[in-house]
Amino acid sequence: HINVEVDEIDIGRIALEQNVVVSIDAIPDEEFAGSVTEIAPAPLDGAGSGIVAYEVVISLDSDDSRLLPGLTADATIETDRLEDVIVIPNRAVSIDRSNGEPVAFVEKVDEDGRPGRVDIELGLRNETVSQVLSGLDEGDRVVIGSSSRREQLQRAMQGE
Repeated sequence: HINVEVDEIDIGRIALEQNVVVSIDAIPDEEFAGSVTEIAPAPLDGAGSGIVAYEVVISLDSDDSRLLPGLTADATIETDRLEDVIVIPNRAVSIDRSNGEPVAFVEKVDEDGRPGRVDIELGLRNETVSQVLSGLDEGDRVVIGSSSRREQLQRAMQGE
């Protein structure tokens, strides 16, 4: 088993028997399946750090002899599973400054020869991708700008 600390923001999404995928630094290119078997009822003592975390125990489904105590591991706890959905990189999502709504740009060009703008509705997201509920179809190719933040700011200041 491995013990992991889960931040208070995420602990409400963790439940017993949730699936977990564990990668071990010492065993690259392999993943190990497991599940959540214990969730601490009280937070760990943060000793005044201001960080509130709960200990979660993950039991691995493997008895691989290479899994030794003390190895560094990363655990991905599956909190939601989506199938047959459209996802795009978070970098492809822009926010319309006039109404605060999300938009994306696709390869279909508009009458000025620029990438076509599409209003989108977002669903779930993680650190790297967002689910698109509406606005894009399977096969649409989104455009991710390659301009720097400075260039983006300059264009915004010029009203482009």
